[in-house]
Amino acid sequence: MGEGEPVILIHGGGAGANSYGNWFACLPLFGKKFRAIAIDMIGFGQSESPAVIGADYSQKTRYDHLAGFIKPMGFEKATLVGNSMGGATAMWDCR
Repeated sequence: MGEGEPVILIHGGGAGANSYGNWFACLPLFGKKFRAIAIDMIGFGQSESPAVIGADYSQKTRYDHLAGFIKPMGFEKATLVGNSMGGATAMWDCR
């Protein structure tokens, strides 16, 4: 929603969590000044879930999922805003 510098909103975890539930009220506000994008993390909302047996929902997997979204979008930079689990993902340092 909106135009300008990208702001990626990353939802928290828990049963039934998804980007819409966490961010629907905030999207119009962010969209006034930014290109606000709320993504569903792996295994939540509209994203695919890994196989149940041996599923890897580690923080590294969440980071890789986020990076796999950002890189193809071609953003030179983006602001990350996260709630709970999403905050931990936004702060992940893979170096």
